[in-house]
Amino acid sequence: MLDVADSTAGQAPGLLVVRPEKLEVGKADQKRPDRNYFDGSLERVLFQGESSLAFVRLAGGS
Repeated sequence: MLDVADSTAGQAPGLLVVRPEKLEVGKADQKRPDRNYFDGSLERVLFQGESSLAFVRLAGGS
């Protein structure tokens, strides 16, 4: 679930961009009520020197 301020959200496809410094990956049983969540599975991680690239399959299949 994603909390949004715009009442038209969810009526059309869109793109969500998340700032990497704000992203947290955690276990399903560690959810906090003050955060937005996307359920999914970590498919793979590529280490790229000082950064990492994570591939996540969302619960909906995307």
